[in-house]
Amino acid sequence: MPDFSLENEVSGQSIGVDEAGRGPWAGPVSVAACWLDRSVPDSIPAGLDDSKKLAAARRAILFEQLTAGPHLYSLRHVDVAVIDREGILKATLAAMAEVAADLQSRMISLGYDAPAQTLVDGNQMPPTTMPARCIVRGDSASLSIAAASIIAKHSDRTAWHHPASSAQLCTGTPLSGRDRGAHQPHLAYDPGAAEDAAIAWNITSMMWRHTLPEHSPGPCRNGHHVNQR
Repeated sequence: MPDFSLENEVSGQSIGVDEAGRGPWAGPVSVAACWLDRSVPDSIPAGLDDSKKLAAARRAILFEQLTAGPHLYSLRHVDVAVIDREGILKATLAAMAEVAADLQSRMISLGYDAPAQTLVDGNQMPPTTMPARCIVRGDSASLSIAAASIIAKHSDRTAWHHPASSAQLCTGTPLSGRDRGAHQPHLAYDPGAAEDAAIAWNITSMMWRHTLPEHSPGPCRNGHHVNQR
């Protein structure tokens, strides 16, 4: 279970950053940053964990608790057009940097100190000048990352307006070609041509998302990529 061990390694504030939707064959990617207000311990929801380990109903409850305050968060949805243009990795990392910077600005504007560290789930360093660490399987290690994971995952499921899309595409479950054509945001559904287009689009998307080399620009120390100010 995640805890505050990583957060306790610095004397200042820590925020967590995570994404949801990068694994599925299609659809948007949701990225969130979260700061947990540890000065109000009773406000930190019990049972925070890697969002993938939680049932959707439980994630929804935790999402409401995390976004109601006193905790702070920032959320971005990276749409399909941006992913097609930039590539899944570059688009996701850019969004991670954006939500971290946005959350830092909000914290400062409300009188809190700037984060002493940004804990990023994964092994890829976002293009940020903030002090940051990449933590592999961070959503199972850090409560801050787990909170961001839940916010991103719950939001990612609601980013698809069609129920079948939320239930299937955003969990990475391949639909039939005909169904994918019906639910792609940028594909008009025609019971003939759209089926082949949907299949081709999803195969291409899958290849981008799962075969793109994962090279990090940041140095690595003890398995954690570190970005110092």
